[in-house]
Amino acid sequence: MAQVRKVSGLNSSRIAVGFAMLLGACMSTVANSKDLYVATNGADSVSYASNSISAPWATIEHGMYNLKAGDRLLIRGGTYTPRYPVWLSSDYNRQTKGGDPNEKNNAESGTASAPVIVQNYETEKVTVNLANVTSNLMGAYVYLDNKSYWTFKGLTFVNSMMVFVVGEDARSNNNTFENLNITANRGGDNAGGIHLWGSNADYTQIINCVIKGPGQNVHLNTSAIYVKGVNNLKVIGNTLSDAPIGLYYKHRNSATSQSQANIDIAYNYITNTSRTSMEFNGNFARIHDNVFGAGATAAHFGDANGSAGGDYNTITHNTFLSGSLNFDSAIEGGDPFPGVVGNQVSNNIFHSQLEVLRYTSLANTNVFGKNVYPNSSPITTNGGTIKISTDSIVGTPKYMGGTAPASVPGFVLASDSIGNNAATDGKDMGSDVSQMVAGLPVAPEPPRNVVAQ
Repeated sequence: MAQVRKVSGLNSSRIAVGFAMLLGACMSTVANSKDLYVATNGADSVSYASNSISAPWATIEHGMYNLKAGDRLLIRGGTYTPRYPVWLSSDYNRQTKGGDPNEKNNAESGTASAPVIVQNYETEKVTVNLANVTSNLMGAYVYLDNKSYWTFKGLTFVNSMMVFVVGEDARSNNNTFENLNITANRGGDNAGGIHLWGSNADYTQIINCVIKGPGQNVHLNTSAIYVKGVNNLKVIGNTLSDAPIGLYYKHRNSATSQSQANIDIAYNYITNTSRTSMEFNGNFARIHDNVFGAGATAAHFGDANGSAGGDYNTITHNTFLSGSLNFDSAIEGGDPFPGVVGNQVSNNIFHSQLEVLRYTSLANTNVFGKNVYPNSSPITTNGGTIKISTDSIVGTPKYMGGTAPASVPGFVLASDSIGNNAATDGKDMGSDVSQMVAGLPVAPEPPRNVVAQ
């Protein structure tokens, strides 16, 4: 919440007039916003003022370049095949950036009360085929720079490498990606369907998306979602699959205390990864109620592949059917917490052995509380094993979907299973599948910080 300061020496009537002018300006922005339309039978020659459902634009790119605060771009059903990437930055350069030479960027940022929204019209299916967007080096479709409070939802993207790159050159905060379906056909170093660049991309929400990678015969740094050191982030209710890495949080965030970070990685369903299900260098995150399903490799914390971190996270109520949890021993210059330290691990279900600081003599400061383990010596460390807590449970859970459920609803624990109603909070051990519908959560929690400081 913003602080209110008392300012002395100003006449109250002048303050009232100033506030009224500010309020009027805000109301004017919202009042002037409009619904704009794109359709396969439209024409980009239609003016902004004349655009309507009966006079739509022809391309999604032209629509995005002309959106103002509070506008909604409603895309009619059909398949769109763009030729150029979209550069929504303040320094748009058609020649050097590979964008459409016939476009001018008039796009604005939204505001908290008047976001810019790009979405499908009603329930119509919109497919964006990115096969022809090959003229830029990184192979992405939308570069969101210097644009905040934008929301993309209800769209399907195919034949992609990366669809969205956020904050590469300038701050682009408070953006939301919701109910998107992304399928990649190629990979690359640090490629991901949604790619976030550090604090420039703070306050991003990725919610209820289905992101499928290009398979495993690609660069090992290819992921479904790529994050570089974001401090305020919600990755909630997504299905991530078919890439070397599900969620790649490559570089540690700058937070050195819990109060400086607001990160939730929750209710995600991750399958079919070859390198790691999560490569995680974030600090002070809440990682809970995720399901690591069939074909998921281990969740790996603290790799030295650029700004090692993986410290002081809360890892609770996750189900690890395939793969497990590995804490690395990497030490790098500049790391405020060398190694992987201070993580709290509880109420999870593990089917495989964990590795904790296996290749170092560093003292283990991670705390393993009550969990379900496959055997009584499940945590391998340097020179031996870590003794599990006395209240932990050893054995194999029974799921309603059998021994290897093929979808999230199958991960409900059977009533006679170990771990049923046995968590320290009275819930089932592992992910709270009751909060997930077909792999997605119901009404995900909104971000607690909604204004970038």
